[in-house]
Amino acid sequence: MRPHIKLASLVPLTAIVLLLVSACGSETGSAPTSAAEGTLFGVLSIGPLCPVEPCANPTNPYTDLEVVVTDTDGTEVVRIAVTDGGTFSRPLPTGDYSLAVEPCIHLGCDFSLPVDVTVVAGEQANVEIDIDTGIR
Repeated sequence: MRPHIKLASLVPLTAIVLLLVSACGSETGSAPTSAAEGTLFGVLSIGPLCPVEPCANPTNPYTDLEVVVTDTDGTEVVRIAVTDGGTFSRPLPTGDYSLAVEPCIHLGCDFSLPVDVTVVAGEQANVEIDIDTGIR
């Protein structure tokens, strides 16, 4: 008499076997696919925008701005778009970074940038960048 095995009972077993085979891999000495990460979160403020606040015809100073993240060697790691509200966020591998803003056309850019930050695994690194335009 042959044992009776239901097809439905083989599906979970097959999934487990496929998972184990894919986890083992065939490469030896390969680097991990992802490093430990933390999150970079920042708030960029630019102002004043007019000699008399509030501006009669305000423009959004964050349009088309990016935060340029470089590592300690000065190599560009990533560019992060700045939202219309002046915030930016991105998961990054653990490490020390320098932040710049491009294009930064205001007088205060040279005095406010770059900003250094350390990203720690599993934590959020909060950064505030305040660019004083010098408009009075």
